Amino acid sequence: MVGTAIVAQAEPDGHTLLVTTSAFVTAPAIQTSLPFDSREAFAPVANVGHVSYVLVTNGESGFDTLEDFIAQSKDAPKFAATAGLGTTTHFAIEKFIADSGADVDVVHFKGGGPAVVSILSKETDIYGSSISSAGENLKTGKVKALAVLGTERIDALPDVPSTAELGFPDLEIKQWVGMFAPAGTDPAIVAKINADVNEALQNPEFVATVTPLDWTLFQSTPEGFAQQVDEELTKWKALAVSQGISK
Repeated sequence: MVGTAIVAQAEPDGHTLLVTTSAFVTAPAIQTSLPFDSREAFAPVANVGHVSYVLVTNGESGFDTLEDFIAQSKDAPKFAATAGLGTTTHFAIEKFIADSGADVDVVHFKGGGPAVVSILSKETDIYGSSISSAGENLKTGKVKALAVLGTERIDALPDVPSTAELGFPDLEIKQWVGMFAPAGTDPAIVAKINADVNEALQNPEFVATVTPLDWTLFQSTPEGFAQQVDEELTKWKALAVSQGISK
C-alpha cells in the first residue's frame, strides 16, 4: 500500500510505474482510509498474468478431501490462515467460507511464508496458497492440496479437483500481477508500455521460468485490464459487505 500511494502521487510521465498483485482490488474492500482512490488515481497498463489458488492443509491433517474438511469443520471449528487482512488469500478464504458453509475462524499472518508455516506446524488447518508459495512442501507431502479454487484443474496439480467439480461453481479467485501508471498519463505512453510488456511476456526464457510455477501469462490491453479492475473492485467490496469483513 505504501508503494501504491507513492505511484498515485507521482508525475504522470511514464517514468514511475506500479507493479502489484490483486491485493490492489481486495484491500480497498475493507480499508476505507487508503491515501488514494483505486478507481481514479491510476491508469491500468497491463495484466501480466495470474496463478491459481489451491486450498491446502497439513499433510497429516486427516482431511483427504475438501468434503472431509467441510464436514469436520461442523463438528469442531477449524482455523484458516491468510497472508494478511485484505490480501487476496484473505478473500479466497472468505469466499470459500461463504460458498461452502464451512465453520472456520480466520487468522491473519504477516505474509504467505508465515501462513504456510502455520499449516506445517498445525497451528491452522487450511490456507489458500499459490503453487509457488506452497512450493517444495507440496512435493514432499508436508502440505496436501484439497482443491483448486476455480473452474478447471491445473497442469501443476492434475490430480487435484477444482472447486467447480466439487459443487462450488462460483468459488474462483486467482492472484494476478498487473502494471499501473498514475492517472493522467498520456494514453500513447500507456499504449507503448503495454506493447513492451506484451512483448516481454513472449520471451521464451521468461515463459520457461514461470510456467512450472503455474503462471498463466496474458496479452492484455489497457482497456481490458481497466474493465477487469473495475469489476473486481465491485465484486470484492460486495463480498466484504455480505461477510461483515472490516479492518
